[in-house]
Amino acid sequence: MTHLQRLSIQGIRSFDPSEPQEIRFFPLTIIIGPNGAGKTSIIESLKYVTTSMMPPNSNSGKTFIHDVQFMDQPIVRGQIRLLFTDVERKSTIITRSMQATLKYVKDQPQITFRQINSVIKRGDRSIDQKLADINAELLELIGVSKAVLNNVIFCHQEDIHWPLSEGKILKEKFDAIFGSVSYSKALESIKKLRDEEMINLRLLEKDVVFTQHICKEVDARRKQVAEEKSKIEMEKEKLRNLESKINQLDSRINDLIEDEQYAETVSKKISELIGSIDEKRKYANDIGKNCDQTELIALNRQQVDE
Repeated sequence: MTHLQRLSIQGIRSFDPSEPQEIRFFPLTIIIGPNGAGKTSIIESLKYVTTSMMPPNSNSGKTFIHDVQFMDQPIVRGQIRLLFTDVERKSTIITRSMQATLKYVKDQPQITFRQINSVIKRGDRSIDQKLADINAELLELIGVSKAVLNNVIFCHQEDIHWPLSEGKILKEKFDAIFGSVSYSKALESIKKLRDEEMINLRLLEKDVVFTQHICKEVDARRKQVAEEKSKIEMEKEKLRNLESKINQLDSRINDLIEDEQYAETVSKKISELIGSIDEKRKYANDIGKNCDQTELIALNRQQVDE
């Protein structure tokens, strides 16, 4: 639980801009004093330092800071510093600084207001508004929402009658205090995400069915490819057998060709021999016709053979 410890105010409303005024808080702190003593300014300072919200009717901060027209110089600076124990039971200091500048334009005073800087110091760690969202960080450390701080804990006296407001304003206040708007937005976001995820789920289911169909087709194609490969191997085996038979037939044909050539050569020789024999017989007949029988008888055996 968060505990307020000390509040330092300087240059706010009637608080002196040259010297800070410090207030210590106890489990029960009662602030009393006459009108104009600064009781409301303390509550406004607590509200501003915790929520960064200016009090109502403060002219955007120009009347919240000490009136520069009562100063001897054209610039007045204000600062609010709060020391508290955060939700993690660590001492934390939030400091918010501001400045008002007085200028005269055509003898008319013009006041410009600006917030200088906001810093959270927590141990050795400091967070500057230039580096982070100070308001969000502070609300996390306090552990209370901005609506509760603004409308309940540090409610301005001009706004204390908000529970009697008209229905629309009252509903907005309660929605902000109890976070129902955020809850409703969270529900809407959840429903939206659920619808989107349902759509994605349906698409994924379709993808799964399509993928299963593709897988079945792939399995069928793989089976078909395996069968075709088996058939190809069988045909290759048949082809190898045919090639072996063709080689054998080629070898047989070559043998037959050689035999045929040899037969032709033998036949040619036989024909030549037959022709030679026929010539010899004819020659022998001619000789027999021309020779007398007596001469043939007179010839010896060797001569006849010759």
